[in-house]
Amino acid sequence: MIKNNLSLLPIKQTKRLSLIFIGLLCLYIPTVLANEVEPKVKELNKVVNKNLSIFINPNLQNPIVKPPAKPRTYVPDSIKLADLSIQGQYQYLLSRSRTLNGYKMVNPYRLAGFYQSAQDSLNKLKQNSQKQIGLVKSLKDSLDQVKLQLAEKTDKLNNTQEAGDQINFLGINFNKTTYHLVVWTIIIGLGFGLFIIIARSTQKIAEARNRAQAYDEISAEFQAYKSKANEKERKLARELQDERNLVEELKNRGY
Repeated sequence: MIKNNLSLLPIKQTKRLSLIFIGLLCLYIPTVLANEVEPKVKELNKVVNKNLSIFINPNLQNPIVKPPAKPRTYVPDSIKLADLSIQGQYQYLLSRSRTLNGYKMVNPYRLAGFYQSAQDSLNKLKQNSQKQIGLVKSLKDSLDQVKLQLAEKTDKLNNTQEAGDQINFLGINFNKTTYHLVVWTIIIGLGFGLFIIIARSTQKIAEARNRAQAYDEISAEFQAYKSKANEKERKLARELQDERNLVEELKNRGY
């Protein structure tokens, strides 16, 4: 039927239809072949993979059925820690753990103990922080009160200082600096006058000592002269008496 129809069509159209038909066959044949070959290829891959796995690991041909793993029981550590701090417990946890492929195999009991210790430490830190916050608040309140008291005392001190800067002398109010300046000027003047008096007194005392020394020398010379004069007078008196005696003796002899 198709051949009869093709003979009736023009030659050009017949060529076009033949080309279209050939193209459809080319598209249909690979699809059919793929559907038929794909299951066989999958089965072949399974067989090859199985043979390769058996070749690599012979035990897979007769796989060994392992019994189910028993749950592990962890016994608490009997070793007492010397350092009960978090750092010490962490180092102990690492030292008591095995290493596998770069990873630490940690005992859950030790990990739970470390977690509990860390939790207790955090709770203590929170309690201490709350206490410290309360203490800081009370200290702040105390500091505010002290600041108020200090401000009051500072005002009183300023008032007292202002009153202390004024000095009443002879019914006249003097500034403290002026008063001290006047007082020290008077003291320096009195000291200078006293120095002059002492210098003059020293000079007078030295002069008096010199005069006393001269008087003593003159008195000593006078006493020496007086003693010499007395001795000479006595000598002359003796000589005069001798002469008088001689004259009397001559008179008695009748000369």
